[in-house]
Amino acid sequence: MSIYIRGNVIGDVIEAGAVKNETHYHYEGEQKAEEKQGNINNVNELPKELLTDEAQVLWQSLRDNGFIVADGYDLAKGVSSNQATYIADCMAERLDIQNKWKVFEQLWGIKHMAQMAGSWKQTGKEPSRANEIRELLE
Repeated sequence: MSIYIRGNVIGDVIEAGAVKNETHYHYEGEQKAEEKQGNINNVNELPKELLTDEAQVLWQSLRDNGFIVADGYDLAKGVSSNQATYIADCMAERLDIQNKWKVFEQLWGIKHMAQMAGSWKQTGKEPSRANEIRELLE
């Protein structure tokens, strides 16, 4: 499994590879769906909050618009980790899901969703197609 984190060392490297000051991490926002593997292997493992009638309407809307595969709950080809995080955030708000990052990180095999969400919330720069996602999940 690949990890999509790059670090830039700021400061001096000291013995044994330690860093004297700090490291800044940049999360790759364009990891594609085909590179992701979730920990949930079948529909029976999905949290009950994602299987309600209301949730099914949202899933179908996401399928119809190319964000989720036609026959399941996996991300469609070309959906970035950043977009998936936005979908998770919107769905969790709509469905009142507690521990949203844990639920969706396990579902889609994407790590650091909270950090990605924090990044676009802090900068105001939302993922591509964010308006479309928001409209689908309102």
